[in-house]
Amino acid sequence: MAHFIRQLSGLQWVNFVAAVITIIGVPLSLINRAETAIGVTLALSVSVLLCLAWTLLIVEEFRYSRKARFAEAVGFIHQAIHELRDAWFSIQERDSADTVYKQIAASAKSISSAFSLITGVKCWVVIMDRYRWFHNLTQPRRGDRS
Repeated sequence: MAHFIRQLSGLQWVNFVAAVITIIGVPLSLINRAETAIGVTLALSVSVLLCLAWTLLIVEEFRYSRKARFAEAVGFIHQAIHELRDAWFSIQERDSADTVYKQIAASAKSISSAFSLITGVKCWVVIMDRYRWFHNLTQPRRGDRS
């Protein structure tokens, strides 16, 4: 429940507070107006049904909001695949390394956007160029005396 409450937006908070007030207020007003045992029983029954309905509504909202995030992420994944395809064709056409790196970086950005949308937190994608990394480790730095 704590995880659910942390994910609520502003309008969802208003809805959540209104639901809590309704769940508490309706039973109290019905019980106060009930004059017989049948009236109290009816008030409690309505209150229980109302609580159950609100609980089911909250669960469904939570479930469908997750599905909506996955659906929105498909566009970013689709874009990432297109950028990787373009990078592959750039390599085949012997385009400059700068062009290929820009396309791969755009793909990584799309992938990180998709994961950020799905998880709800900021995600990063890092692609390490091992050749340049190894080359930089094995080459002496400027000013080094060997």
